[in-house]
Amino acid sequence: DKMNDLLTDSFVSHRDQGGNGRGDIEMGTERAPTSGDLGLEDFFKKVQEIEKQYEKVNSLLRKLQEAHEESKAVTRAAAMK
Repeated sequence: DKMNDLLTDSFVSHRDQGGNGRGDIEMGTERAPTSGDLGLEDFFKKVQEIEKQYEKVNSLLRKLQEAHEESKAVTRAAAMK
């Protein structure tokens, strides 16, 4: 009977403290996004934008390198004449 009282007391104290199962390990945790989470969301959006810009710059660099190689070939051909 004493064991039942101990168990009952622990459940009552959990309920009295506002326990609604949200912090229960078995149930997982549910929480609303905080301003910190929203800040990270904005951060990751900016990272994606930067990655897109990086891809564009890399593409332009490849085109520039190809054009440079072509110009070297044309210059050599003209010098050979």
